[in-house]
Amino acid sequence: MKNRFFYWMFFSGLAFVFGFGSIVLFEEPAFDMAEVFLEPWFVFCRFVTPLSWQTFGNIPLGLSWLVIGLGFYSTFIGAICVTVMAIMRLIVTGLFSFRRREAEEDIATNSTQQ
Repeated sequence: MKNRFFYWMFFSGLAFVFGFGSIVLFEEPAFDMAEVFLEPWFVFCRFVTPLSWQTFGNIPLGLSWLVIGLGFYSTFIGAICVTVMAIMRLIVTGLFSFRRREAEEDIATNSTQQ
C-alpha cells in the first residue's frame, strides 16, 4: 500500500466510470437517483452560479453540474476506499503479527518445558 495516490485515483476513476455508465445506460432512473444523491451539490452550484446563467432549459449548465458533481463524489468515494484499505491492512498486519508472536511464545515455552 505504498502508493495510496494510485489507489485513490483508481477507485475514483472506477466510481466515475460506473456512475457515468449508469447515467448513459439507465437514463431516467439514474437521473432520478442523481437528483436525490447530488442535491447538496446542486444547491451549492445554484448558490455560486449567477442567476442570469440559470435559465430554464440550460442543458450544458445542468450537465456540467452533473458531471462535476459526479467527479466530486467519485473522488470522495475513492478516498473512503483507500482509507478502508489502509485500516484493513493495519488490522490484518497487526492480527498476523500478534499470532506470530503468540506462536513464537508457545514454541519458546514448549522447548523450555521439554
